[in-house]
Amino acid sequence: SGMRKVIASRLTESKQQIPHYYLTVECNVDKLLELRKQFNATEEYKLSVNDFVIKASALALRANPPVNSSWGGDYIRQYNNVDISIAVQTDEGLFTPIVTDADNR
Repeated sequence: SGMRKVIASRLTESKQQIPHYYLTVECNVDKLLELRKQFNATEEYKLSVNDFVIKASALALRANPPVNSSWGGDYIRQYNNVDISIAVQTDEGLFTPIVTDADNR
């Protein structure tokens, strides 16, 4: 579909033109899983581990503004808002919604 073509094009462009770095760490998430279990027992909306990762990433970006930036060719643009795009598989294919102001959600 047209949406899938645009998403594929933008993801490819992003990967080719934007510097990327990868970080791998091991985490003990026992307390997080317990907190998630407590939330999900009482709340209407169920939280995933990914929801917590997105929130933690957003808070880390807010706490470290130089990381929340992009290269503009001859300058670095630092963003005021913390927006995070995530990949979601749907019946129609991959969809990449943006969680705007993720640090405030």
